Amino acid sequence: MSHIKEEYYKEEYSKESPVVPERDPPSSRKRTREEKSAVAPSVFLTPTQIQDIQRRVKGNDSAAVACFDKLSAWKISKNIVGGNDYRSILKWVIKAVEEDLAKPKPEDRVEADKALAVKLGAKFPNHKDIVVGYNYVEFRLGHGNAPHLVFGDHGFREQVENNLRKMGLNFIE
Repeated sequence: MSHIKEEYYKEEYSKESPVVPERDPPSSRKRTREEKSAVAPSVFLTPTQIQDIQRRVKGNDSAAVACFDKLSAWKISKNIVGGNDYRSILKWVIKAVEEDLAKPKPEDRVEADKALAVKLGAKFPNHKDIVVGYNYVEFRLGHGNAPHLVFGDHGFREQVENNLRKMGLNFIE
């Protein structure tokens, strides 16, 4: 130590007058740790995190439950244990659930396909190569090729339009 520092030290912290620096009282900003609870198999969140997720999905409880279920299914399928479930939900699960909810449901697709088939039958009522059944449409294109399209099949509308095009027919709603 240099001579100046020693003198300062001796003056400030001598045995005759001990100077103890004052400490601030314990901080009230100390976080209390919330307990996590299972909201779905292998998905654990605190009550505050659950409230924040519900706020982010605009109070839609079914969307929040769908988020928990989607993350749970993903973690189980990948055999993942642990991880920050809250962060995962914020990063990708909410967006994935919103995209899933925006997609047409299979029941809606069946009804739309049935309506298309009714219109098709009304436009071509006596056409011998188009058969509209109770849950299907069949096109007889010759050469033993008869596509059988069931309501609700993926791309039903596009397949109907393609088969009509092959037959030289035009069907515009």
